Amino acid sequence: MSTAFAKHVTFTRTEYGGVVLDRKKGRYWQLNPTAVLVTDTLGEGGSVADAVRRVSREFAVNEQRVQHDVTELLDRLRASGVLRA
Repeated sequence: MSTAFAKHVTFTRTEYGGVVLDRKKGRYWQLNPTAVLVTDTLGEGGSVADAVRRVSREFAVNEQRVQHDVTELLDRLRASGVLRA
């Protein structure tokens, strides 16, 4: 499962999380701090399970709920072409 941003994508941290810019399509997405924690974990070589555990601990949320949300986030980023296929 690829978790790297595509080459035509720029990620910038902000005060409120981060912004992902798709330079090819001229579209951008704002990521909240939770989504940034997920992308950071995966970008550091962690697994989806690592990201789920990290978010669950950091934000005191049930792991089952976090698993659903992380999967949805990654599915949406892949579908939009922001993550490498």
